[in-house]
Amino acid sequence: MKNDFNHSVSDEFFRLLMPKNEYHEYYRQTLIPSHLKALKYNLSHGNKDLFFFEISSVYGAPHQQEELLTLSGVGILENIFSLWKIEKEISFTLPSLNYLYFPQSAEIFIGEEGIGFFGRLHPQIAQKYQINENIFVAQVSLSRIIDYLNRFSTPISYQPVSNFPSSTKDLSFIFSENINYGEVIELIKEVVGNNLQEIKVFDVYQNAELERTEKKSVSFHLIFRSSSKTLESKEIEKILENIIERVEKVFMAKLRG
Repeated sequence: MKNDFNHSVSDEFFRLLMPKNEYHEYYRQTLIPSHLKALKYNLSHGNKDLFFFEISSVYGAPHQQEELLTLSGVGILENIFSLWKIEKEISFTLPSLNYLYFPQSAEIFIGEEGIGFFGRLHPQIAQKYQINENIFVAQVSLSRIIDYLNRFSTPISYQPVSNFPSSTKDLSFIFSENINYGEVIELIKEVVGNNLQEIKVFDVYQNAELERTEKKSVSFHLIFRSSSKTLESKEIEKILENIIERVEKVFMAKLRG
């Protein structure tokens, strides 16, 4: 199944001179197959709530080695990018990888350089491993991220956590199928300013009707908090109105009720 996972390091796989067995005769270009084997084993033994990660080297062209972090699960990448203080440099584009399910996946960029991907594994690939559940995976190049940090990062500074309470809201919009999530997030950050503590995509949905019209629903989880006061309900409502107005206007979107 090695051809299912051709990745950006190289389109060619390199064979070991002395493989220990027929199942380990090629250098890995991605860590996903080993995750799928572990997932299959656990699912067949009744373990459903699963999360895996692996950090390891992969090999493409001769003398080209890359360190990858691969995750099986959802929601952790945002925390990693936030920890490294690079979340503002991260953007997303539509996936070009055939082993990802298009409506629920994206490729990840830091600046202008592609560093990985996240999303739902294509059902046809999952079925080859006899997995019927929806599998979400993410893979990023630690080598490229560390190189970026060495070239462009500024010293990390911290500020005290606000003593004032936060307010949590969710917004769902209907977008064109080729929407760039990163651009929407940047616009919302611009609208809200310093009162936005956190924003992330938590759901991407496309039913038959949305697919027919080449649209999909994207849901955002937002946490508001001020460092100087408690935000009142009417202030939050005004912020939400501004977000909805700008997102609908800029991206020709529609708020999903």
